[in-house]
Amino acid sequence: MHIEECLSPLADPDPVSEYVIRVWTPGATALAAWSLAQWTLTGAASVEDAIAWARAHGDGRPTEVLLIDPSGGVLRLWGAPPEEMTTTVHIPLTRD
Repeated sequence: MHIEECLSPLADPDPVSEYVIRVWTPGATALAAWSLAQWTLTGAASVEDAIAWARAHGDGRPTEVLLIDPSGGVLRLWGAPPEEMTTTVHIPLTRD
């Protein structure tokens, strides 16, 4: 049996300089919109630290951790927006 390395180890990426933390809060009634609190987190030592901060400040509400890469791209690393952000509309169809 012959085994050969296919990929060389990846170099450590550049440190992440900025995360965006989003915490969603439901509206006061079923018809009210969700509100969003958003923070920019800089200087986190790791992704785990950013997620820990988000969990501590989310208090069980839907929370997201987004990475802002050096080119300005946004990547969701953890969490999700609330599921109730979509709306279903029923339109009855009748013949004239």
